[in-house]
Amino acid sequence: MKKVNDMTISWENNVFKIDGEEFKGVLATLQELEELKNAGISDDEPCGRQICYQGWVWVLIDAPSGNGCQWYKTNARCNE
Repeated sequence: MKKVNDMTISWENNVFKIDGEEFKGVLATLQELEELKNAGISDDEPCGRQICYQGWVWVLIDAPSGNGCQWYKTNARCNE
């Protein structure tokens, strides 16, 4: 597994391309958002921020719904 900083990540809607491979992304649940907040990770970060949290790649993107930046959890694995 790679570190997020070493990955090339792009997205369109809820499909993420990570190092050329397609992964699905799902909008973070309220519980997951609370966990991120408790871990010191905010959704006030700039859109496009990418993190590794609990072994999964998370990306803060401008949501297709038009509701501003929202965290998406992908099914791509990473090193913290």
